[in-house]
Amino acid sequence: MIDRDSERLGRVVGSRYRLERLLGVGGMGSVYLATHVQVGKSFALKMLHNEGAEGSSARERFLREARVAATVKHPGIVDVFDVGETEDGEPYMVMELLHGESLADRLRNGKLAPHRAMKIAREVLAALGAAHAKGIVHRDIKPQNIFLEERGGEDVARVLDFGIAKDLGAEASALTHTGAAVGTALYMSPEQATARKDIDARADIWAVGVVLYEMLVGEPPFLAPTLSAVIAKIVTEDPPGMVAKNHDIARALEEIVFGALVRDPAKRTKSAESFAKSLEEFERREATTDPSLARTEAAPLPFETTNDALKRAEHRRFRFVFFAVGLAALVGGGVFFFARRTETPKLGGEAVVTSAQSTAPDKIPAEPAPKTDLDAGAALPTPSASSPSQPVADQRLAPATKGRTLTCPTNEFPSEGHCCARGLKWSKMQSRCERPLATNLP
Repeated sequence: MIDRDSERLGRVVGSRYRLERLLGVGGMGSVYLATHVQVGKSFALKMLHNEGAEGSSARERFLREARVAATVKHPGIVDVFDVGETEDGEPYMVMELLHGESLADRLRNGKLAPHRAMKIAREVLAALGAAHAKGIVHRDIKPQNIFLEERGGEDVARVLDFGIAKDLGAEASALTHTGAAVGTALYMSPEQATARKDIDARADIWAVGVVLYEMLVGEPPFLAPTLSAVIAKIVTEDPPGMVAKNHDIARALEEIVFGALVRDPAKRTKSAESFAKSLEEFERREATTDPSLARTEAAPLPFETTNDALKRAEHRRFRFVFFAVGLAALVGGGVFFFARRTETPKLGGEAVVTSAQSTAPDKIPAEPAPKTDLDAGAALPTPSASSPSQPVADQRLAPATKGRTLTCPTNEFPSEGHCCARGLKWSKMQSRCERPLATNLP
């Protein structure tokens, strides 16, 4: 098939479109980058595979896609500009050229953030709603048929391939016979899987629910090793819980998705419009709960989860409280330290006074000093050299002031105009309190 596609490159199709390069290969045909030889504009040109071109069924499906695009004009549906046949009888279709990637390619990197997944789902639902209004059911919604077009710095979902679409207003098509399941198994609704005839727009609702489930969880809900096992799960089992697989998913969002995956079509979400509205209301409630989650279509938030944003907000609040407490402790500690520095020192339970406040006379009668257990010759601090107007660090070194009484602190006694510990006397020669040299101390 690739060789055949390579042989087509360089050909001019329909006398107007030159095939430049191969863009992709699908189940029914190949898509090329084509340039209009007269105006120079680029298009996407789709051609059937040779084996498909020989069957009338494949040709009809191929042309039906073009008719649907012409019937349903919507920004979410890829536009078709021209159809025709080559000189060899190969049908072709000329479509607008999109830049981006399919949702299937995007999901190879893993699940999407909830707000990104919901945005894609709402855009797909808007396109399908327009088709349903025209009585057309896609019947093959899957990640491969959802294209994420790069536009203005964001992705816009576009719906592709209406080749097996069903026209609800037409007679039963000869393209599908009774008992034939149409669609891709993983995304089939139960009514499609059992080949019921009364398939309507709710089959597309189911498919969008499966795609949204896959975008949020990272895998489709009904997985099995064989096709028959997949169909059996679709028809008999409920989808596995989403919250257990992805903790970023809110329970309310899970309920919306499960509303689209009800096996009974009568109990399923009624329409594409109601499905999209439920998603919009959920996003609005989430934005109201935390304004930081509010976003617009023109300026989507970065790739992140709702819970991640909540966690970041909580961390910001915690950091602010921690900083405030730390700042308060620092200020309080500074005030306490300053108060201690400026407080009048105390010694022996009494306040130290300045020399200007001393009231001791120049000469004070000596009192006998009882014996003490101080070691002989123990040195005491030298007198302070500070100004008389400044506080004295040790009152024992405070000289007496003439005409005033010297008051010594507890356990100290006057000696030559100074205060000395019991058993010590003031030495004028050494300028300090010393133990007397005599051994017969009173």
